Parts: sequence; C-alpha cells; structure tokens
Amino acid sequence: MASLQVNYTKLVRYVERNPLYQLTKLGDEVELVFVPNFPEAEAHSGGETTLVVMHGRLSGGTLIFDSIKVETGGVSYEKDFEEASLTYSGWLQYVEENY
Repeated sequence: MASLQVNYTKLVRYVERNPLYQLTKLGDEVELVFVPNFPEAEAHSGGETTLVVMHGRLSGGTLIFDSIKVETGGVSYEKDFEEASLTYSGWLQYVEENY
C-alpha cells in the first residue's frame, strides 16, 4: 500500500499561508480539508466545487494519512488510496521541501 505522509509542522505552516486549507487536530488524529485549486482538479470536477478531506494520524512529528474522501456535486466518496497517492504525493513533497 502506498504511503502519504508529511512533516506536521511544515503542513501547519503551509495551511497558515493558504486560506483554502483547514487543519483540525484532536489528539493524534488530524483532518485536512481543502478546495483543490489546480487545473487537474478543476478538469475532473465538471465545474462543481470539490472538497477534499484527508484524515491521518500523528506519529512523532509526521502526519500519516489513512483515508481521503472527495465531495463534489453533493456526492461524497472514498478515494482509492493508490490513486490518491499518485494525486497528492507531489504536493506533499512540495510542502516538505518548501515549508
């Protein structure tokens, strides 16, 4: 199974600078909610607003995501984790390298 993870402190810095992202932490559980604003996401949404909800758990200073839901056009579905890994791993790497 693919792994999606990011340094939690770096993700917090990223979210503080990006108003389309919201981070909620309860104990070691973290939820990241955002509206994707890149061309690939807009092309797949058919003009509908899309909301991505990524859930994960903290392990030390690392946030390890374990599920991703997508809500668009009033429909919510769990995103295949392998597909999600391909979709979001580059962005998480960007956060790691720049924040």
